[in-house]
Amino acid sequence: QWFHHPGNARLLLEYAGPGLPRRHLPPTLLFRAVFNPATGATNFVPGLAYRCFEDTYEHLPNFAVSPPTKTGVAANFDLNPRTRPENAAMEYDGFLAVPRDGVYTFIVSSDDGSRFFVGQPTIRMNVLSNHPGPVEIRRVPTRADEPDLWVTLEGTVNFSGVRGAGGEM
Repeated sequence: QWFHHPGNARLLLEYAGPGLPRRHLPPTLLFRAVFNPATGATNFVPGLAYRCFEDTYEHLPNFAVSPPTKTGVAANFDLNPRTRPENAAMEYDGFLAVPRDGVYTFIVSSDDGSRFFVGQPTIRMNVLSNHPGPVEIRRVPTRADEPDLWVTLEGTVNFSGVRGAGGEM
């Protein structure tokens, strides 16, 4: 996932692994799943599925709630398919073939904001109640006169980070 304000756009994804020095992630390692309805088989073909978005972003958007302005297939994490040079975002989806088993390090750099996911999320969350507004989660009250607020959530967390005095998921 990547977004961009005005200025020069940049997105670079590198990796290093067992016996592999830090290098650009080549397109020969990137695939997407394609379902064949005639045979019922899923095949892995080269390239990544992408979705382009347009808006004025302050941080990475929630891609699940915005309609894309363009979709397609890119050979790599390429910014050329975006629909405009500024105030744009891209989301890529696909599979990575690793050359050998072992521990890998991924390095993502961009000018405004990006994140890279490998594997399935391990924490899932869904809001089970119809609670309006932000949800406060804590284990114990901070003062004796405060109620102990508990909320049960279930779903998929695709980002967590610190924002101001609190956090964001």
